[in-house]
Amino acid sequence: VDLEQLMIFARDSGTNVLLVSHSLGQVRRLARDVLMLSQGQSLFFGPTETFFADPGQPQVETFLHAAGFWQAPHVASV
Repeated sequence: VDLEQLMIFARDSGTNVLLVSHSLGQVRRLARDVLMLSQGQSLFFGPTETFFADPGQPQVETFLHAAGFWQAPHVASV
């Protein structure tokens, strides 16, 4: 059984899956919610969409930017 099949089974059967991964691509594609830990401390917990779009935590934003998954919003100069 591959990961995609497992996620389809989980969705269809109403089962939850705890996915532990370093692959942000898999997390973005498969996870409903994200918990990001650093040294045992929670840096982010919430919807996957929010995690990738606007995590609101500088350490998470730095990590996502370094991994190529997030760019800081452009601030208009006046």
